[in-house]
Amino acid sequence: MNQLSSLVFGILVLSLSTTISSAAEFQSLSVTVPKGENLSVRIPPAWRHTVLQPAPNLPPTLKITTLSNSLSLQITFLPDPEGHFATRESADRAATQANQHYVAGSVEKRLTLTQIVSTNGHGCFATFTDADLAGVPHPRPGEFKNVVSGLFVIKKQVATFTLLTNDNKSAEYRQALQVISDGISVP
Repeated sequence: MNQLSSLVFGILVLSLSTTISSAAEFQSLSVTVPKGENLSVRIPPAWRHTVLQPAPNLPPTLKITTLSNSLSLQITFLPDPEGHFATRESADRAATQANQHYVAGSVEKRLTLTQIVSTNGHGCFATFTDADLAGVPHPRPGEFKNVVSGLFVIKKQVATFTLLTNDNKSAEYRQALQVISDGISVP
């Protein structure tokens, strides 16, 4: 029985230390949404970030980049006290309308929404490939082949986001999507 207790205790300690270390792998930022709530945003520790908010009554925008500048994520936080985006259908409608301007210049020539699955909220995004850059193996600095644009609703706030990347299969790309789906919450 003592060996079993020791084994269970060891597994518990190991799982707790894994949870603590994975939580420590992110840095937490606090963002205040005017006429909304304070939000917590978790991003990878090596990524750079800047919060732009020219005045306290204006919506804050969080700009996040990787150290290599191979990825750029911009998130603007807006209040939604009336619940205009409270349903998946209303979020889908807004994302569809907001992303129409990408269709003509894209390889896809159509807009397809991908739902964001999260316990923190709901949302969706569309992914486009820039037709002018699709065949370019190494775009110039500041140019990106792929744009992911959408919104994520967290209680009475909505986060609109644009993710720019040249590699939509990279680990950094998956981390950026995770920032949206799991990294934004009301503390």
